[in-house]
Amino acid sequence: MSPARAFLYLVVERCRYPVQSLYTVHLIPPWSLFFSSKGGQRPRSEAAEIKEAPLPSPIVTLYPSAGDLPMNFVLFGRGKDKIMATDYLGRAFLYDDALGAVSALPSMKDPEYDPVSVAVGDDVYFLSNPPDAHGRSVQALADQTYWSRRSEMHWRHVPPPPYAKPKDKTADVYDGAVEAYMLVGESQLWVSAGSYGTYSLDTQKKICYSIKGHEVSRGEWSKVGDWRLPFQGRASYAREHKRWFGFSERDQTILRAADLQQQPPVVSHQWEGFTVPKAYCQASVRSFLVHLGTGGRFCIAKFSNDESGRDTAMLTGVEVAPCVDGEALCLVKHKTYPDCRCSSAQKPRQLSWREVAATMAAAAAGSDVVTIRLPSPSEDDPLRHDKKKILESRKLPCLFPLPLSSSAADACKLLDQMIHAARVAHMDELELYFAGDDGYGPFSTRNELESLNLLLKIINTLLVTANDRAKGVLQVLEDEIVVRLRSVGLTDNDQMVLQTQNHDTEDSLLKWGEHHGVKSKLQISFFEGAGRGMVASENIGVGDIALEIPESLIISEKLLCQSDMFLALKDLNSITTETMLLLWSMRERHTPSSKFRMFFETLPSNFNTGLSFGIDALAALEGTLLFDELMQARQHLHQQYDELCPVLCTKFPEIFKQDIFTWDNFLWACELWYSNSMMVVLSSGKLTTCLIPVAGLMNHSVSPHILNYGRIDQATKSLKFPLSRPCEAGSQCFLSYGKHSGSHLITFYGFLPREDNPYDVIPLDLDTSIDEEDGTDQPVSTSLTTHMVRGTWLSRSEGPPMYGLPQPLLSHLRATLNCDHDESLPEADIKENDRMVLETLISIFTPMLEGLGDADDYNRESVSWDVALALSYKDLKRRIISSIVTSCTSGLAMLDS
Repeated sequence: MSPARAFLYLVVERCRYPVQSLYTVHLIPPWSLFFSSKGGQRPRSEAAEIKEAPLPSPIVTLYPSAGDLPMNFVLFGRGKDKIMATDYLGRAFLYDDALGAVSALPSMKDPEYDPVSVAVGDDVYFLSNPPDAHGRSVQALADQTYWSRRSEMHWRHVPPPPYAKPKDKTADVYDGAVEAYMLVGESQLWVSAGSYGTYSLDTQKKICYSIKGHEVSRGEWSKVGDWRLPFQGRASYAREHKRWFGFSERDQTILRAADLQQQPPVVSHQWEGFTVPKAYCQASVRSFLVHLGTGGRFCIAKFSNDESGRDTAMLTGVEVAPCVDGEALCLVKHKTYPDCRCSSAQKPRQLSWREVAATMAAAAAGSDVVTIRLPSPSEDDPLRHDKKKILESRKLPCLFPLPLSSSAADACKLLDQMIHAARVAHMDELELYFAGDDGYGPFSTRNELESLNLLLKIINTLLVTANDRAKGVLQVLEDEIVVRLRSVGLTDNDQMVLQTQNHDTEDSLLKWGEHHGVKSKLQISFFEGAGRGMVASENIGVGDIALEIPESLIISEKLLCQSDMFLALKDLNSITTETMLLLWSMRERHTPSSKFRMFFETLPSNFNTGLSFGIDALAALEGTLLFDELMQARQHLHQQYDELCPVLCTKFPEIFKQDIFTWDNFLWACELWYSNSMMVVLSSGKLTTCLIPVAGLMNHSVSPHILNYGRIDQATKSLKFPLSRPCEAGSQCFLSYGKHSGSHLITFYGFLPREDNPYDVIPLDLDTSIDEEDGTDQPVSTSLTTHMVRGTWLSRSEGPPMYGLPQPLLSHLRATLNCDHDESLPEADIKENDRMVLETLISIFTPMLEGLGDADDYNRESVSWDVALALSYKDLKRRIISSIVTSCTSGLAMLDS
């Protein structure tokens, strides 16, 4: 592990006319690259504003004996406080910063102009680049201690790498230059060279090697693989992350982390954005990365020239730390050291940087800052690119240093920024599509709950190990998050009216569950228009377990495999496990000795989902997509029953009895599993569809109390339902059935949400052959084959240029109609372009609205349940389409005014 280093050494080459070169060594304070609590500063997603500033005064000035000859520098020694310098003639000397002294070193055997130099312990290795098969292309300056304990530096030669070619045969096609290198362990030097692959030099192994006479050398080469290291230049190992870090071999603005335990190495993380502002970069940029030896911190150095030709340097402190999930790594930029420029009094010739090193003062326990880390978008997230683009455009980092001296107001301001970043991290595809009109959110109730609960989990984790000072400011954040969670969905609990009804049967179900290990803070009640539901029997806080079901009470394929039915069905190739469970439940419902008799007896005789819609209800839906979906679903189920049940009743009459396996019972079982099943990860680790007795009684809400569930707790072997927002005693406790549209909820659950559902969208099949670019910082996907709209009452942007409509749709239409919203155009042209887009939308949606007809004159209280539900769905579609037409019409009126 690299030791913590005392300073950041900067070696600057200056020119003193007419011919003399000078080299000055400067020390940069390590704390200048990282934020502290003083001043209330915090890391940003981009480097801080660059301000011109002079370099600190040099600690020593060096110059070569031969005037204008270039020199090479390398930092080495166990304490990383010795600077070795060599010139083009091979002469060498040492500056020991600890002693403040300079001493001469023996000259190199074969001088090198610009070698690869690596410190290995107290030794320094120089490798010609590209290496030469003849001569001393690899040399080492070693520290040898004699019997008298006198230490003396001397040069020794090392064999060249096996792929090296003689200089006289080197041609343009020879790509043996070292592209990437690293020190592996304490003694292995790895180098990658073009198409030759990667080689390792064992610096400790002694071998006989002859050059200009017989000598014994220490160092043996071996080939690691035909692959290249995924870096450019030197890569550094961070033991705390068990990863190698370096710049991408193709782009020095990209920092990478790779795992060398796999070969070829696998890039596990990648961070972009390490660029130099154009005004400070008028020439090529040289990039260097140095691990600071502790705490996952690095220094990134960028060197170039500005517009006036002056040499510039940018030093940035970055921190890499595990995200909250413990697997991914998050990176945040701290400070960019003030722009270092050579003084105009000393006209620069060239700025040379050979080695940079630094340290962090280890004082974690006494730190004045607590760092809150949010997970960055996962590599496996298909929306990662779009999320990163939004985070960068809104300058939202993933790490937030919180000064312990912060006031409550300042802490809450920082919390707002954290919530904004968490919202982006939790966005789904639909939220990304409509993000253009939502600003910083909230994007949906579910997204808000996920974001706040993530932050609450992080804060609670930090509170466990925090000191008293840190606990104070963290407690402020925790209290504020809980307040905001209480404000989510405040009106939802009152939207369903409790009914006075006998529920002895349901109480018996709870007693049966408790007998089998169920733990509950909920009780069963009846609600007007919704049937059964569950209310809190006491105040339940965020994170508290409202319901706990033992795994032994969960109906899964494990029970199926223990039955004789499974033996009859297992050899049927065309039947799925879910269908087997459906058939199992049909028989179990009519088995008096079943362990689950109480559960099946309390189930309704009719689930009243869209699959049971009658002719009148289907007729009311005619002209809607839901009508087609229901007809196709019923046809599929009928076909499945006809192909399966009669055959099974004939082949296995003792198991599949005809009076049980009827079409009505089959449809009942289908509706049971569609409306009550949940996906659960069992203790075996397998994800499977299950029925959860008692839990299925909870109703769905767009603003649920219970959001995250579905994995068996390995310690208790039970399925737990924790709260994501508080639920007061007597209030209905809602469960999330998932991100479903109204048509899905009607088809498989038999209801429409009473709240505005952000997932109620109308798809639009449009031509996407036109490139869609709107010139904004919002992501516009060109891979979508379908655009969509939803009720414009959900939008926050009623006026131009959005008019309450989704940005991707508008961008597509503007590109198709060749009327982009370009602010550089005259105002009249912009208005005319917007008019074309709005008129096109009106021409699309007006026929849709007319196709739905006027609102029906049914007496909703006297019609059957299915007709009432069908009419409610049609009203919803009419309301959405009408809002689109109204928004477009209002937009045209704005343009006219």
